[in-house]
Amino acid sequence: EKITELERMTQVQNEFIGNVSHEVRNPIFAVGGYLEALATTNLTDDQRKRYAEKALSNLQRLSTLFNDLIEIARLGYREDLLQREMFSLTDLVDDVAETVRPTAEEKGLQLIADNPDMIVVADRNRIRQVIINLAENAVAYCDEGSVDIVLEKAGKKASCTIRDTGRGMDTEHLERIFDRFYRVDPDRSRKSGGTGLGLSIVKQIVQAHGEQIRVSSSKGEGTEFTFELPMVEIPQVETV
Repeated sequence: EKITELERMTQVQNEFIGNVSHEVRNPIFAVGGYLEALATTNLTDDQRKRYAEKALSNLQRLSTLFNDLIEIARLGYREDLLQREMFSLTDLVDDVAETVRPTAEEKGLQLIADNPDMIVVADRNRIRQVIINLAENAVAYCDEGSVDIVLEKAGKKASCTIRDTGRGMDTEHLERIFDRFYRVDPDRSRKSGGTGLGLSIVKQIVQAHGEQIRVSSSKGEGTEFTFELPMVEIPQVETV
């Protein structure tokens, strides 16, 4: 049994290394190709600009990948890395909505975030990372309709749901959606700058808070992600 577990861990490690190598190699080769093209003398100004932009785009993809890999290495489900504080989850959601809304509007999507005030105790920066990742994913995979960020009270916790009216997913994708480097739509993911690590990082951050993230989706009916955080009840001050 121990040997079987060791073999499984070795397989996971080898797959991870193989995926990293693949994700790094492609943009490096692309950058090399564009730089070689730029070194030629018979290019128009438009061609030079286009090749330079493509080279920069691939370098940005590499930078995002390395940052995500560092994030995964740092997290590792370690709760001690969290900087817990009391803050308004509603204000945080509003801030994320303002950040993501321009991209949504460019696609003709509504981004809706109209929520009651909820105070939680968590790592504010990490939770912002979770919500903005989920909201940006929802916008990237939604072609019409809306993306909603909904806060609700769930007992003594605040429930946060990011819901879209996109194409949805089959069950086979739901089972692997949080796996590292897994992409439901590889072409669309790469075009939007995705590394295939975002949802894995989201899951690690939520689990580091001692919570779970849930996903539900149906083909053609959109997708929603939900997680919860400990909520703080603020006593109402009576005015005389």
